[in-house]
Amino acid sequence: LRSDRDIDRYQFSQDNTVFLSRKWESGVDFEVVEASDDRTATQISLREVQPHVALILTSRGRFDGNMSWIQAISNRNTIPFELGRGANRGANFRWTLRGTYQFGQTLSGSLNYTGRRDRGEKTFHTGRLEVRASF
Repeated sequence: LRSDRDIDRYQFSQDNTVFLSRKWESGVDFEVVEASDDRTATQISLREVQPHVALILTSRGRFDGNMSWIQAISNRNTIPFELGRGANRGANFRWTLRGTYQFGQTLSGSLNYTGRRDRGEKTFHTGRLEVRASF
């Protein structure tokens, strides 16, 4: 953290995951954060809901997906990163898709895609696809 900050943070989180079968798991996480910086008189409240799902392919791979909705409320127009974890005032969205798969004994691959849409900003997409062969 920056030395010009005096941050107090109170946080509560709960992870609720259900195993639907041997292959599927799903759930939703909740998080509430109250933070303040006494030096700049900044206060922030964060509410986050994060549904998630996973497909487990025994001895072959795994695919995960999650989406995050973050509501940020602050007494300032601009929220310092240390307080708001990069969220802007209002509704913010983030999503991730990840996967790994073993095609054969010597061939595997992975996929990673993330996106974010913060209030007042353009949507950002980032992806990576990787295939590995062992000789």
